[in-house]
Amino acid sequence: MAQGRQRQELLLTRWLALLALLVAPSACDGGAESPGSGGSSGGDSGAPLSVQAILFSAEGAGWAPLEPGGALELWAAPQGGHWARIGARARGLGTDTAELAARLYDPGSSTPFVEATRTAPMVVAKDDPTLAQPDPSDMYHYVHLPLCPGEGGRALNGGEFRLVVTVTELYGDFSEGSVALDVRPTCQQPAGATLSFCTCECAAAYAPGKCSGG
Repeated sequence: MAQGRQRQELLLTRWLALLALLVAPSACDGGAESPGSGGSSGGDSGAPLSVQAILFSAEGAGWAPLEPGGALELWAAPQGGHWARIGARARGLGTDTAELAARLYDPGSSTPFVEATRTAPMVVAKDDPTLAQPDPSDMYHYVHLPLCPGEGGRALNGGEFRLVVTVTELYGDFSEGSVALDVRPTCQQPAGATLSFCTCECAAAYAPGKCSGG
């Protein structure tokens, strides 16, 4: 009788082991999805973005490409000073939000003397659906880089500098891309008092009260 009971217990043990094997999750199932980072990816995950620097313009389409060696408009801001309104067009962006950063360098320097960033909603470019850019109708989605008066009396108008524009994807793969180009900050106001004020404020050795007509 004892042998019969042992045989029954052995059979029961084997049956329970087989049942556990049948109901266990397969290693191929992958389990539950891991939480995402809040965005979808466009193109290769983590691949560098292709970036083109642009400037905001109140004229026409609201933006213009910034070419190597081109003029960087010194815009007279309502709060004072002269600024550059800088944006970017990016290819490969996987979300509709990006951080834009602009940094200006003296030639040969590895340290920017002025920099600024902006978190911007990005929209599909009307002329190329593979590109995304800040809304051309809203200058507050562009980086406002403060230039004049220059730090320590630095001359800006007509000088040659190196601009680096970086785009970082937010809420997705955090892909990044940048473009570097030589630029020449330039007062572009119509002839008159506003142009004279810009020329004075963005010249060397600026001091408070030196300029008038702004």
